[in-house]
Amino acid sequence: MIVAIGFSSREGIGATTAANTHTIYLDTILPQSFKGVQLLIKDIGGQTAADILKRFTKDLLVATSDLVIRLATISDASQNKEPKEV
Repeated sequence: MIVAIGFSSREGIGATTAANTHTIYLDTILPQSFKGVQLLIKDIGGQTAADILKRFTKDLLVATSDLVIRLATISDASQNKEPKEV
């Protein structure tokens, strides 16, 4: 089981083209490359690293994961937060 937890990159925010989105990779390329892989997407657009941390354990407890893909801090950077604030 692969669990993806993150934010608006799932919606394609910041991708150079529709073919380069995080979604395309997770929904299409990953399952083609790894037959039988189970994927649980727990992305919520606009969340900061602190928001993701608050739900991290709960979202991961719903699955026994072999791999966790965590994407965070882009929303923090867009809000001009300093690294020590994240």
